[in-house]
Formats: sequence, structure tokens, C-alpha cells
Amino acid sequence: GVPIETRLSTYRETLQKLEELRFVHEKKFLLLAGQLKRIDGQKNVFFFYEREYRPELQPMVLRTLQSNYNDNPTILGQINDLFLFYRRDQNLNTQRLQEAFADSSILFNLIYLDKSPVRVPSAIIMRELSGDVFTVFSELASSTGGVVETSHNPTVGFEKASEAAGSYYLIYYSPENYVEDGRFRKIEVRVKDKNYRITHRFGYFAK
Repeated sequence: GVPIETRLSTYRETLQKLEELRFVHEKKFLLLAGQLKRIDGQKNVFFFYEREYRPELQPMVLRTLQSNYNDNPTILGQINDLFLFYRRDQNLNTQRLQEAFADSSILFNLIYLDKSPVRVPSAIIMRELSGDVFTVFSELASSTGGVVETSHNPTVGFEKASEAAGSYYLIYYSPENYVEDGRFRKIEVRVKDKNYRITHRFGYFAK
């Protein structure tokens, strides 16, 4: 009994709220890296990220709505507006984040909660949206020497990540021809035994 205009408007508002909740603010993460850099020693960050889904109308349903309300420009406009929310624009500078976190001596650990989508009516599909964010934060973990743990249980994921974070060696060295030019210097660590997997921070700013 709810008018189609009201239902479309409510659905659009819900999509907007979901996008605002999941949007990653790059400046806030850079600010976090700057704040932690001022703290001496190794810093451990455990970042929990849950697999994301967005409820979308089935293409067949959209086509039916467009056909049924072809003579109603208001409803057609509401339907077309939905496609704006079906696109995602996460313009994160991955390299900038990697360099900032590596320079801050942060051990960034990603704990990915791999949940299944909820059951929904047949007119709806739950589209997974985790790929862009998961890729960025996986690379962030790799650049700091952290780990990526995937689990259905957050406690189990946290325990595994904590165990990995507690196993490390400290290596000190003095770079040759060091110049404080503010440029980012990459670090490379090698071992002769190929049975070992090495994780270490990506580098540091020379300043």
C-alpha cells in the first residue's frame, strides 16, 4: 500500500547511508599515521573489516519499473538516480597510505570477517563490494610487515593476528650516504633460506 515514489525514495536514502558508512576517508588514516609516528617504538594496529554487501534491485525489476512508469518522469528520474549509487568511487592513494604507515613504524594487521549475505526477497540481489577496500588494506598490511587474517569469527582472527605480530626480529642498520632530503627510501630484507617468508615495513622518509 506504500506508493512507489515513497519506496524508491526510502531505498535511495538507505543506499546513501550505506555509502556514507563504508566510505574510507584517506585524510583520517594519514592523520592516524602521523599521530602514531610521534609515539616511540613499534605500534600494533588491528583493523577489523567485515565483508560488505549492497542490496540492489534485480535488472529485470528495474526494466519492469521503467516500462510500467515510462510516462512518469518523476519515477523514471528516481530509478535513474539509483544507478549513481550503484557505482563506487573510492579514490584512495594506496602508495601514499603505504609510505605514511611504513614510515610511522606501524604494524598494520587486517582482520577480514568473511560473512555470508543475508537472505533477501527474489527481487533483490546482494552485491559484494569488499574488493576495493580489501585490496587497499591488504597492501597496507603488507607494506608495514603486518598480516591479513580471514575468519568468520573475529576472536579467532584477532588471536591469529596477535600471535603473528608477537613474532619478530629487530634489525638495525645505518644507510650509506644518508641525506635528509625528505624522500621515501625503500627497505629490502633478504634471507638465504627460501623456506622463510619475510615481512617487514616498506621503508621510511629520510627526514
